[in-house]
Amino acid sequence: MRYDKPHASFAQQIELLQSRGMLMDDCSHVAHSLAHLNYYRLVAYWLPFEEDHATHRFRPGTRFSAVLNLLKTIEQHAIEPSAMGFPADYRQRPIWQPDWSPL
Repeated sequence: MRYDKPHASFAQQIELLQSRGMLMDDCSHVAHSLAHLNYYRLVAYWLPFEEDHATHRFRPGTRFSAVLNLLKTIEQHAIEPSAMGFPADYRQRPIWQPDWSPL
């Protein structure tokens, strides 16, 4: 299979996102994020912000910072419990006490 789509620079990726309606406070921060996180990894996190998936237009007011916040929230909750294997407040709660019980 031949891949004919040309590589887009970070500046071109930023322009594309802006043309689709994404708002950005600091383009250098966005370029840094794209360089470290990858455009295609971030696609999954901005899907909920799309107004129209066919055209990839974003809902009015969508900010790049909101996408990063969503990524951080989801990845923190997905990684932390499995990495720890127990609740973060395990020292304050007896092991026999269920999570839903007030202290």
